[in-house]
Amino acid sequence: MKSATVWGWGEELDLAGENAEKYLNKRWKSTTKECSITLLGRVYVENEDLLFGVTAYVSNKPKDTQKLVDDLLSASLVGEKVYSVSICLYDHVVSDQEIYRNDLQAVKQAYRNRDQTLLQKFKEHPEVKALLEEGKELVIIPTTTLLCEMESKRVEKVIVDANNSDLDEILSAIHLLANRLIERKVATRIVGYSMKDEEMEIEDMYVEEGEVCLWLGPAT
Repeated sequence: MKSATVWGWGEELDLAGENAEKYLNKRWKSTTKECSITLLGRVYVENEDLLFGVTAYVSNKPKDTQKLVDDLLSASLVGEKVYSVSICLYDHVVSDQEIYRNDLQAVKQAYRNRDQTLLQKFKEHPEVKALLEEGKELVIIPTTTLLCEMESKRVEKVIVDANNSDLDEILSAIHLLANRLIERKVATRIVGYSMKDEEMEIEDMYVEEGEVCLWLGPAT
């Protein structure tokens, strides 16, 4: 795999597509099977701050990389900021591993089940357990990453992901970005969703009268 960041926040917007096209023209080899073009950014939804990613997978060397990247950037700039545009080249097809096709009800149920599992797990944490024995209630706020697969006529597929602690806000961000991608004709429709399965650890803990609040994030 070869990768490079071809554009960063603060550079002229026009350079994103130009730099991407130059990079692919130079680096795409006869052994290259697929590339991914990924934009990372931040979006505000309902006064909440969420990080997001938009990735387009291309199995044949794009004929108009500049237009594709410009459209991806235009769709993603519905957010507060796009931090970077990066490209990865692969000598094998990777998009067929990116399958997220659960319906929303299944995702919401997985979200509820995960919360119950985490509650039971962290009740047994030694520091937390001692506080709960004093009669305090445990509240958990886990980071959640949701992935959304989109169908496309221009590329193999598009994946949108966002993370935050509130599922409704994550879905609002993903649907905002998905609608923009459809408007820009980068994607045609949402295929499905999946919640990322991550091991969680305590990032911060707040204790007040009657309550122990844990902020949980992916284990490092």
